[in-house]
Amino acid sequence: MSNQNDNSKERLNDQIFKKYFTILIFIYLLAIIVPYILVNLNHSINHCNHHTSPKNGLDGVLWILGRSLGFSLFISFVITSYVGYKMRPLAKKFHAMKKARFLHHFSSIITLLLLSIHVLALVFSEPWNSLIFEFEKNHFPLTIFLLKLWTGIIFGIMMTFLLIFFFLLREPKKMRKFGYKRFIFLHRVMMIATILLAIHIFLLNTELVIMFYG
Repeated sequence: MSNQNDNSKERLNDQIFKKYFTILIFIYLLAIIVPYILVNLNHSINHCNHHTSPKNGLDGVLWILGRSLGFSLFISFVITSYVGYKMRPLAKKFHAMKKARFLHHFSSIITLLLLSIHVLALVFSEPWNSLIFEFEKNHFPLTIFLLKLWTGIIFGIMMTFLLIFFFLLREPKKMRKFGYKRFIFLHRVMMIATILLAIHIFLLNTELVIMFYG
């Protein structure tokens, strides 16, 4: 009888975990699709059709994709932070810390993947290719562009380093050896660094600079 009860509890725990995982996947799909639609719509409304025109080919596609994935990346970072913060409550729901860690590690990997595509898409698109490698000033002041660029680079490097570092510490023994206080300290540093992310997002992704400077 006890074995049957244990098996039924295990199945219930698996169902709860699968439900949370399915919801997480659904949120990520929305986080990718909705910003892409909204950025396309915003370009049409603000007469930036030269970026989305079929004549622009792959450049236009990469431009829109790179910009929309910036918003997707921000959402993914928030999700990763939230799942990490709720690690213990999630472990209680699943009755397994391993499953809670899996959700956190999964969201971390998605965040790194989105960051990689976000950067590559913009680097190989126009006008970002010209802005980065030729310092073209036609779109907005160079000072604003450099501030935009370096806040993103610094935050991206910090986030990548910490996500990979924490992924390597996923085993309990390694975490205990590193120290919980150090672990919390690094998380707090990352939270403070979100100021850089806020500046990075505000300067261009909201379209304010383009609309003001033409």
